[in-house]
Amino acid sequence: MAVPPSPPVTQDQVALLVHDLRNPLAGVSAALQLLGMGLAPAEQEEIRTEAVWAANRLGRMITDLLLLHAASRGGPAAETEVVALVPALEEAVRQAALGGRLDGVRLALSCAAGTEGARLAGDPALVQPLLDHLLVTAMRQAAPGTVVPVRVTQDSDGPCVSVAVPPGEGAAAWQGALAAAPEASGGGDAAASGWAARGWRGDLAGAALLMRLLAHRLGGSVTAGCDAAGGPVVLLRFPTLPLDALPG
Repeated sequence: MAVPPSPPVTQDQVALLVHDLRNPLAGVSAALQLLGMGLAPAEQEEIRTEAVWAANRLGRMITDLLLLHAASRGGPAAETEVVALVPALEEAVRQAALGGRLDGVRLALSCAAGTEGARLAGDPALVQPLLDHLLVTAMRQAAPGTVVPVRVTQDSDGPCVSVAVPPGEGAAAWQGALAAAPEASGGGDAAASGWAARGWRGDLAGAALLMRLLAHRLGGSVTAGCDAAGGPVVLLRFPTLPLDALPG
């Protein structure tokens, strides 16, 4: 059975994704700074490759936004697809890692047993920017020289991406941002209309609200959790893939 189409996309949600264009732009900017630091030729070539990838990513995002804008004005709505979570997350890691090089921040991606094939039902034009934004924001908040663990798990409620926040000022900022606007996790017109008034500041509170709105659009949520040592963790949960979305 075909996966049902997405509900209409609102102009507020298109505006949120326009805001997220800063992520690939930040990657290109980071690459230009790195190339001026006298690195070895092999590393310079690697960075140039990553910069081209980030520029191409920006082009794809612009195309996606044009399609979403058409949908918001009554054009054909984007259809929900089955999205492979791990490859999308690997792309997001690559996006975030380029900017993290400047401060020596690294991402460590791992997958729990059996999650390599984790999938979710959603609009890829929303899934990828959500993952990009989560990891880029995590890298920006991490202290220089730290490692940010990212893990994929899955239970009966669906797949989950957890991002462990390294100790430091960033950890307190994350906890404050995720506690500041719990109503945003429910989405709705009130949360969407509040974005224009407070979300363009570029701070972590605005970033958390953007992630919650995108996650809600996909039927998921962004919440705060703790790891085994009691450290803060950002949890991005997606719903279980509907049975009628499975092939055959």
